[in-house]
Amino acid sequence: MIIQSTDTDLFRSCRTLFSEQTRITVDFLRLLSLSDIKSAYRNRVMENHPDRAKLLGRDPDELERHFRAINEAYLHLAEFVQKNNSRSSTTEITHRFSFRAQASGPVKPIVPATELLLGQFLFYQRRISINTLADAVFWQRKQRPSYGKIAIDWKIMTVQDITRILAARDHNEKIGEYALRNGYVTDLEHKAILGRQHMLQKPIGCFFVERGIVDPEELQDLVRQLRRHNAAVRRMRSH
Repeated sequence: MIIQSTDTDLFRSCRTLFSEQTRITVDFLRLLSLSDIKSAYRNRVMENHPDRAKLLGRDPDELERHFRAINEAYLHLAEFVQKNNSRSSTTEITHRFSFRAQASGPVKPIVPATELLLGQFLFYQRRISINTLADAVFWQRKQRPSYGKIAIDWKIMTVQDITRILAARDHNEKIGEYALRNGYVTDLEHKAILGRQHMLQKPIGCFFVERGIVDPEELQDLVRQLRRHNAAVRRMRSH
C-alpha cells in the first residue's frame, strides 16, 4: 500500500482519533484496519460526547468541537482504509496497540477503570453498540417531564417565564441552567426540579428489556456487576 499526498491529513486524523500514547507512523497507517478505527472511535465518543458535558465537568461547546473533529477523523480514516483494503496480510497481523483484538481466541471486553453508568457498562461489555446507547439515552430523555413543566406545576415559574427563557437563552444552554443563572429559581428549587425529573424518568434498563436486548434476570445480574465494578473503582481511588 502506498501512502500518498494526503499523509498530513491522515496523520492529523489519527492523532484526533487515537490516544496520545499511540505512535503514529507510516507503518501504523499500513497496519490500520476498520476495526481499529471503530474501536478508537467508540472510546473517543464516550470521552467527548456533548451530552456528557455536565457529567465530565467540561464546556459543552468545547465537547461539540471535539465531537465534530472526531467524526470527521473517523470518516476520513475509514475511507482511507476501505480504499486500500486490497492488502491481504493485514488481518493476519497482531496489532501492537491495546485497542486491537488478538488474532487468536475470543475477544475479551475491556472495561475502563472508571465509574460507569449502566448504558456505558453494557457498551464496554459489548452487549450494545454505540448507536443503541445513543438511542437508549434519547429514549430515556423522552420519558421524563420537562424542567419547565415541573416548574410551572409547582408554581415556581409561569408560562411567560418559560417563554422568555426560551427566547433569551443560548442555543446549547438548558432551561434550568439559564433559570438558575438569571434568578428565576433558587439553587434549592433547581435541585428539587432536577430530582423530580430523575425520579419520574424510566430507568434506562427498561429500554434494553423492552427491545429484547437483555431479559429482566440478565439486567439484574448486569446491574450487580456494574455495582461491583464501580465499588472497585472507588476503592482503588481511595488508596
